Amino acid sequence: MYRKPELIIEDEIYDLLYTDKDCDPINEPMIHRQYRRNDKLELVYCNACNTKRSNEGILDCPYCKGTGKLFDERIIKGFIYRLNYPRERYNLSMPRPVGKNDQAYGTLITDSKTIVNAEDRIFTLRLNENGTIQIPIIHIKEHTAYYTTHMKGSSSRRADFNLTILWD
Repeated sequence: MYRKPELIIEDEIYDLLYTDKDCDPINEPMIHRQYRRNDKLELVYCNACNTKRSNEGILDCPYCKGTGKLFDERIIKGFIYRLNYPRERYNLSMPRPVGKNDQAYGTLITDSKTIVNAEDRIFTLRLNENGTIQIPIIHIKEHTAYYTTHMKGSSSRRADFNLTILWD
């Protein structure tokens, strides 16, 4: 059933995303805004400006930056891809079908150690010519994590990589 020697998907994806073994790495740096959660996995709201526990805060709050929830930000590396749904499904010369959902979603691929929870935010950034983050930091797009699944392609018990569905 398994190849001998086994093809280790984790190593293949890591090489594709992060090393120049076969080609240039396709990862890009982005900011992951991970919302804090309590022991029951509920969001932790900002006590300074969001005492009603709603989803709104005060824009100039130094703790939550107007989100109403406390968070930590970090730089992660991954790759976002989108399926080109209209080109795959429909002839471009035809008018669009009535009622078709044009809301595109993206899929974020990260290594197995990078965990993105539902409702976390991912910010894509403007990069320099050499692929590093441009200073001052400019957010190009903001994505909201909808669902994360751990993918396993090898026969080991650990997850090889994570796929996260992102909505714009």
